[in-house]
Amino acid sequence: MLPVQEPVSILTHDPVTLLWHHFNKRNWYAAKQLLAPNFVAEWPQTRERIKGADNFIELNSHYPGQWQCQLKKNISYSENKRMSLVIITNGTNIFYATSFYTLDHDKITHALEFFAENSAPPYNRAQWVEYY
Repeated sequence: MLPVQEPVSILTHDPVTLLWHHFNKRNWYAAKQLLAPNFVAEWPQTRERIKGADNFIELNSHYPGQWQCQLKKNISYSENKRMSLVIITNGTNIFYATSFYTLDHDKITHALEFFAENSAPPYNRAQWVEYY
């Protein structure tokens, strides 16, 4: 289960904040409204490219399990560029999504997304690190 945290305000008009809010609520129709029709997502780890808002929403709506999404950071690094960090869990597994978005007139046109699993360190490096 995710730690209790103050909810991110959904009163914002930022499409990235709203996208993750709608994904968490599994409100696929509302999420799709934030994407440009020619939206493209790229997942370099699996070498997949998803072309079109319809395909992206269908893929996510058919993903197995009841995933929760918690937006931890949403950073604007230019007028039309955003970066988000999201914790995604199904109650058993935890993933971190780091995503880079391009916007055009308040529609998301491109997403470059990287997913990482919560896992143990590869070797004993306790003398140099602090675990949290």
